Amino acid sequence: MKRSHWLWLHRWVGLVLAGFLLVAGLTGSLLAFYRPLDEAFAAALLKAPQPVGAVALDPLVVRERLLRRHAGLRIDAVPLSVEPGRSLAFRVQAAPGAAAALAIDELYVDPWTGRELGGRLWGDPAQGRVNVMPFLYRLHYALLAPSWGRTVLGLVALLWSLDCVVGAYLTLPLRMPRREGPLVRQGRGWWARWRQAWCVRRGAGYRSTVDLHRAGGLWLWALLFVIAWSGVSFNLAPVYRPVMAALLGPWEAAPLPQTAGLADGVEPDWPAARAHARALMAAAAGAEGIAVGREESLALDRGAGTWRYVVHSDRDVGPQRGQSTLLFDAGSGALLAVQWPTGQQAARTATTWLTALHTGRVGGLPLRLLLAATGLVVAMLSVTGALIWARKRAGRRCLQQTRALGRPESRAAGMDWWGEAASARRPAAEHRRR
Repeated sequence: MKRSHWLWLHRWVGLVLAGFLLVAGLTGSLLAFYRPLDEAFAAALLKAPQPVGAVALDPLVVRERLLRRHAGLRIDAVPLSVEPGRSLAFRVQAAPGAAAALAIDELYVDPWTGRELGGRLWGDPAQGRVNVMPFLYRLHYALLAPSWGRTVLGLVALLWSLDCVVGAYLTLPLRMPRREGPLVRQGRGWWARWRQAWCVRRGAGYRSTVDLHRAGGLWLWALLFVIAWSGVSFNLAPVYRPVMAALLGPWEAAPLPQTAGLADGVEPDWPAARAHARALMAAAAGAEGIAVGREESLALDRGAGTWRYVVHSDRDVGPQRGQSTLLFDAGSGALLAVQWPTGQQAARTATTWLTALHTGRVGGLPLRLLLAATGLVVAMLSVTGALIWARKRAGRRCLQQTRALGRPESRAAGMDWWGEAASARRPAAEHRRR
């Protein structure tokens, strides 16, 4: 394809994505600080100061108490770690045969006293400030419509990933004509010409807009591509996983065996399941020399008939939420799989790092600040790209009118996509005429 074809593709793909990326960039800049902002907006739910000398209650005991208090409640996932100063968050749903639907899907409990602090329907703006950050999160990853929004944003992320490569290519300087004789003036080198693409000229009006668009994309290109491609992993797994498997190898050593779901009304023994999960994890980690830290969660998939036990290990990336996962059969207790975030399959390891960079789980405050700034840059690239397109569109109309009237072409109408005047290409044209 010619450069003009790539330019056309970049222009129209950018216009299609501009609105989506504007929303994703602005919300993403705030989500880089999701945890502290959520604590500020929903302090009554999330904060639970630890009394002097108090010992945290067993989360499984807290679960049993909640089920006794609320007859129509079902809790199939339990957080197993208690953080100082923070409440325990339980995902809840209506039990089969419940009289009415629940008005919440998250219930918060003081882990030191067992007192219920309240609940929220995660992401519902009608509940006020307690859902500010969940609302932004839903807007960021699913456009408030999980049924189709995730697929749309997955396609946006895929097009953005490809457009990142095309945009970087378009910043490269054009090839200079061959120097065939003494009349051809010695030109600047390739790097000297490309270096201008990394700079922003001040007080240049429209050219400053062009420079911001071009240089902003270049300086943060690597992080922009990581964010775009990891967005595909979140929302478009049917595309992401085969591509990564083709590049880095299969995701699993073997497919998971089939299991039978739990019958309605059957309530498994949660303490026994946790004890069994601990034993299985200790054996699996010991066999590979992996150090296991705190427990994260225990969840029951009733439809599949499996338990999911998550811990933090030295195979995890970052000090925050663990990702080392063990699956076992809820009926027989047989081990189904152990999934380490890194060091097991190359595709899984790469994905773990991509998602950790996207969400700011590594790098601490410096990376979160960089992610917040990158979100603003994404919004800026969307706006400047639209402005450049509008200017070029007006220039093309002006050029058509000028030609129709038989007047000499104006300089503004002769500007290329990046705002360089047509006169900048005259040396090459003169050389071809010689």
